[in-house]
Amino acid sequence: MDLKILHVFNRGNAPYNLVKGLRMKNIQADLVYSAKEGQISDPANEGSKMNEPWLKKWNGDSLHPFADKKLFIDLFRKARKYDLIHCHYPSSIFLQFSFKPFVVHETGWIRVALSRNNFTDRLMKRSFQKAKCVVMTNPDCYTILEHLKHTKDYFVPFCVDTSFYSTANEPESDLVFLHPNRQHWEYKGTDKMLKAFSRFVKENPSAKLILVKYGADLSKSIELIHKLNLESNIIWKNFMNKNELIQLYHTCHAVLDQFNVGSYGAVAIEAMCCGKPLVVHIDKNLYSKCFGEMCPIIQANSEEEIYDAMNTLKDKEIRKQFSKKSRDFALKHHSLEAAAEKCIKLYDEIS
Repeated sequence: MDLKILHVFNRGNAPYNLVKGLRMKNIQADLVYSAKEGQISDPANEGSKMNEPWLKKWNGDSLHPFADKKLFIDLFRKARKYDLIHCHYPSSIFLQFSFKPFVVHETGWIRVALSRNNFTDRLMKRSFQKAKCVVMTNPDCYTILEHLKHTKDYFVPFCVDTSFYSTANEPESDLVFLHPNRQHWEYKGTDKMLKAFSRFVKENPSAKLILVKYGADLSKSIELIHKLNLESNIIWKNFMNKNELIQLYHTCHAVLDQFNVGSYGAVAIEAMCCGKPLVVHIDKNLYSKCFGEMCPIIQANSEEEIYDAMNTLKDKEIRKQFSKKSRDFALKHHSLEAAAEKCIKLYDEIS
């Protein structure tokens, strides 16, 4: 393939991993990342030594790309030197006007598409319509995509560098659950999880739940934990780098992900790579359609289902079964190579 492709912006490091996979397949793909996207989007957090020749730093703010006119013009001119622009959020709001072919990589904005209609949202919707393709990563969002004008869509799952992750023997302690997500009740369902755990510890008083101290609803979670008298069962951790997070996966028996949006993200994939049983709410029909098989997860949406899942995971043999299936699924569908191969197939189709 002779195409020169520019991936723009790096929200959550998913673009970095995808471009890394494409480079492993000898595709001429570069990534421009914003210096102001925060730690969660810092390529160094995914093991980058920050010296890859295909990794380009931009000193502007991806969420406010027009704030510095000179930096914005420099980025616009850089993008026009490529054959295809792969737009990650929110770059398609302006790169759709570059007079270059582009695709839009959708990772979550679409969830507000039907309820919001400000100027930026209208530009995003227009970019869906004008793009050569909308790349989808969350199977549950296909029900929303049906309501937005677009020419073509294509599923490319989130990917991680699976070589970073390994399995480890279970801790010999009583049950330890890990919820490494941000504290966000609306999207993550943290409140339901805490209430379910409160019921669980009444019968299993030595069980522990590891939480991370960040997120919009952190103070609400702390208040609820106090109200439920859970302080002695909660282990708080500060936001950590990738190596620290991997070690944390090894200290738990199972991972509790998110219970409202109907999909999983990087946390779930990392957990599966470490061979951890995963409790999460997904749309099973859409996931089966996108992956061609069902994900090896324990489905839980309500407080009652989360509580039941915790009780199910008391069985060591069940945890062992999910452990192997989880890792096998992650290696098959979420590796850099797997995502890159799907992306290359898309590039072939639209070029």
